Amino acid sequence: MEPKEVKYKSTNASHLVEKAPVNINSTPKDTTLTIKISRPPKTEKTTYCKRCGSLVDKKNRKCTGCNKQYFRLSKVAVLWVLVGIITVGLIGLNVYQYYQTLQLNSVISELQDTMVSKSSTISDLRAKSATYKDKADFLDNEIAIVPDDGTYTYHKYGCLWLNKSSHFWAYNIEAAKAKGYKPCPYCYGS
Repeated sequence: MEPKEVKYKSTNASHLVEKAPVNINSTPKDTTLTIKISRPPKTEKTTYCKRCGSLVDKKNRKCTGCNKQYFRLSKVAVLWVLVGIITVGLIGLNVYQYYQTLQLNSVISELQDTMVSKSSTISDLRAKSATYKDKADFLDNEIAIVPDDGTYTYHKYGCLWLNKSSHFWAYNIEAAKAKGYKPCPYCYGS
């Protein structure tokens, strides 16, 4: 025998159950029950005009009484507007960062020019200091400064005992020794 279609009705959900094929001559193991569940149709919401209270035509979204036009924002349109705003914001941020980078690059360029200039100045000062060092070494090694204080000692430039005197003579070391002057124990370290 072929399966028969039997309609089942339920008292509380009769619109959900349509047809269920059942094999009457089968054992309980072979029995299959198929139920199709369908949702009830959606009912459209009735919209009334906020100005005059008449019905609003769903097709063209216009009031039937006062002809006021109503617009419904589409979710897709709102999404595109948001994407556009975000895109414009990101483009603006990129332009701002671009101009900030240009300004920083000009500052870096100015600082590099200043650094080159300062490096040149430092090189010049090192060359001058080398000449001054040669002069200072000559003064320390070849010149004896003799104060007019009656001690018969000669000093190097910068000695504390030399700074106490207001008058002095400069000789080469051999001439100072020949005149009977002795080296200062503080600046020459005996």
